[in-house]
Amino acid sequence: MELASEAPGLRDYWPSDIAFTFNGISLGTWTSPADFGRAARGRLTPAWWHRNVNQYGLLKTIRIDTAGTFIDEERMSDVILADLKLDEPFWTLRFAVDEHAVHVGGLTLYGAGFGNHDQDIIIRVHLNDG
Repeated sequence: MELASEAPGLRDYWPSDIAFTFNGISLGTWTSPADFGRAARGRLTPAWWHRNVNQYGLLKTIRIDTAGTFIDEERMSDVILADLKLDEPFWTLRFAVDEHAVHVGGLTLYGAGFGNHDQDIIIRVHLNDG
């Protein structure tokens, strides 16, 4: 997924603690450094999108396996696959900035046709019964 902070206008330094939750289980928090767009428009951002608002984010990958939860290969928490209640009929993935976080800088989530990466949120599940 591509995401960034959310600031009034554009801010090169606008940290935001973005928390990730799956089925009510906290996966961890990542601090986005900025609300990007002062230097350049998003590569895919449509021309009609106002120039003075966020333009693009950073592409982030969260991986959960038997060793823990990682964001771009950096450990985010000790939550493992067995903790996730995968037998539930519906799964809920939540992105949020808690009002009591150290950096309450908002959140922008980009999808296909916006930002710098032409994709929506992608979820892949690989379970090995062996």
